[in-house]
Amino acid sequence: MSWIFGGNRIAFGTFVLVGVWLLIDALGAEKRLTKVLRPSVMHVGSLPLYAIEDPSSHVFVTQGLLASEPTLWITRGALSLLPPEEIFTLVHGLSRASKNKGLRFETALTAWLIRLTARIPHAFSEILFFRQMRSKTLRFGDSLRGILWTSLIVLVDCFYFSENPPATEIPEEILRKLEAEARRCVPKLPVALSSHSAVCPWPDAFLTLGRACLLRSGAVNLET
Repeated sequence: MSWIFGGNRIAFGTFVLVGVWLLIDALGAEKRLTKVLRPSVMHVGSLPLYAIEDPSSHVFVTQGLLASEPTLWITRGALSLLPPEEIFTLVHGLSRASKNKGLRFETALTAWLIRLTARIPHAFSEILFFRQMRSKTLRFGDSLRGILWTSLIVLVDCFYFSENPPATEIPEEILRKLEAEARRCVPKLPVALSSHSAVCPWPDAFLTLGRACLLRSGAVNLET
C-alpha cells in the first residue's frame, strides 16, 4: 500500500519501521507473559521455575528473544499433583526438550495470540476453545467480531515452526497423569499458552493453537 502511494522510498521506510517495531515488541514478549501470569519464582535443583496460581495441572516453556535459557512455568495444580521426584524429572526433561531454535520466535507469537484472543467475545470464545455442547446466544455483531479476530489468530498460528512434539526423556506416565487431571479442571490461563504446554490444556477445544504438546494424541482416554 505504501509503495503504491509513496514509491520505493516510502515502502522501504515503512518496512524498516514495522520491522523495528516488531523487534522491540518481541523483546518484551516474555515480560508481558510474566505480567499476565504473575508467577512466583522457585527452584528445582539448579533450574529456576515460575509457579502460576492456577488449579489446573500444566507445565509451560517459553524463551525470551535474548535469553540464553528457556523459562519453565508450572501451575500450582501440577505442583500439588506430582511428587518431588516426578517434578524434578519433568522440569529437567522439559528443559532439554525445549531447546529448539524456534522457541524464541514462538514465544513472541504467543504474546500476540494472547492479545488477539482477548478481543474475541466471551460466548464466541467458549464455543471456539472449549466446544460447549449447550447452545449459546450470539449477537450478530459479536459473531462478526469473533470471526474477524479468529481469522487473524489462525493467520498468526500458521507461523509456528514446530508441528510435531520434540523428543523428550520425560516418562509418559508423568505426562499422562498431568493430562488426565487437566481434563477435570479447565485452566484459567490464556488459551494461547496451549502453544507451549507439555500436555494439551484444552483437549476438547475446537481450535488448538500453536505446536503440538509433548504427549502424543489419544494417549489419555478417560472413557475406558
